[in-house]
Amino acid sequence: LPRRVIDVSKAYPKVILTQGESEPYACLSYCWGGQQNLVTTRANVNEHACGIKAELPRSIQDAITVTRRLGFKYLWVDSLCIVQDDEGDREGQIELMGEIFANAYVTISAATAKSCQDGFLNERSHQSGSRPPPVDVACLLPDGREDTIQLHQRGSASIREPIHERSWALQEDLLSPRLLFFGETEVSWSCTCESSQPSGMRRVLFPWNKTAIRQAWLRSFWEDVITEYSCRKLTRPSDKLPALAGLASKFSEISNMQPSDYVAGFWRPWLKRHLVWRVSVPG
Repeated sequence: LPRRVIDVSKAYPKVILTQGESEPYACLSYCWGGQQNLVTTRANVNEHACGIKAELPRSIQDAITVTRRLGFKYLWVDSLCIVQDDEGDREGQIELMGEIFANAYVTISAATAKSCQDGFLNERSHQSGSRPPPVDVACLLPDGREDTIQLHQRGSASIREPIHERSWALQEDLLSPRLLFFGETEVSWSCTCESSQPSGMRRVLFPWNKTAIRQAWLRSFWEDVITEYSCRKLTRPSDKLPALAGLASKFSEISNMQPSDYVAGFWRPWLKRHLVWRVSVPG
């Protein structure tokens, strides 16, 4: 477990200090969208350890609901599990960010929420103009109750969600062994071996092991990473390199690169090629 996690097993979730236990936990990947109304600070860290009775941002409330429904006891959320006004705690946890997401059983991605106040367990809207509207079909549940399911036409167009504008979310996405993605029009599941999405879109997380990767793919993969990363935004400009550090560390392990080969987002063996870049103009 990370240093702190949220115990969601009781009515009032509480932020607890762990003792190195080995337990499954979920992580939340989401957009802050500005300052949050409730974070863990030095002034309230002891209070949060006893139970958070104040109203949490909606995205965190929804993440707690999903964590409970999945049957997990622990959830990691940066705003509550890092003491925000303690620079020592913040810097130490930022260094471990990649490891925290890589070791999580599943990452819950609040992809459709522009702000932590928006939530993501909302009724999904149909993406207008891209597909025919869904069809409602009556069904009978195993317990005898009547309900309705929706049938959607399979599609292939990828939707860029608010989470795709957030720099930190790139490594959270790529390092997570399993990703439960709450998008604008659908909920999807991805892991290192398979993907299940109502739209029919195929998305498999990167297999972080040496045997599954041809070395010839690595340079192209990293170029795609830094291209995508460069399009994203940070609340704190000083996080530009730390938000990529966990991904770089993992990449070093499977590429036979030395940590000393990593230079501010680039790799020495490919440095000449990486410095020859151009601005991509949309359209």
